[in-house]
Amino acid sequence: VAHDVLESSANSTIHAIVSIENVFKMFDRDFLNIWNKEGVRLKINSKTIWSSPQDVSFVGKSYEREMRVMPTGFTIPNTIMMYGEKVAVFSHFDEHHLFAFVVESKEYRMSMEALFELLWNQSTTPI
Repeated sequence: VAHDVLESSANSTIHAIVSIENVFKMFDRDFLNIWNKEGVRLKINSKTIWSSPQDVSFVGKSYEREMRVMPTGFTIPNTIMMYGEKVAVFSHFDEHHLFAFVVESKEYRMSMEALFELLWNQSTTPI
């Protein structure tokens, strides 16, 4: 699913809600570094809401991204990525239970993006 996000997003912007607490359990730093480099090559931008501030300088050169941090006390345990006419959801319960799925629907993407924008407007810019 992570590769589909890249393959379907060249020259466009990904909108993402990222559960920092779980994303580093799902993907190791090597994978994230490779994924980021591929994003740079494909000229992908991102607009991302993180569950908490996080230093991601380990990924090196980054693609163009805007980042904000969720309001205090707000929790979304999944990582949700919106791209093209798709919405991908990554879920991590523990080291043995990881799953992801993709919904391909223009209407669903529009609904999720409206919710994203509502949360974006309530989130803060990281320091």
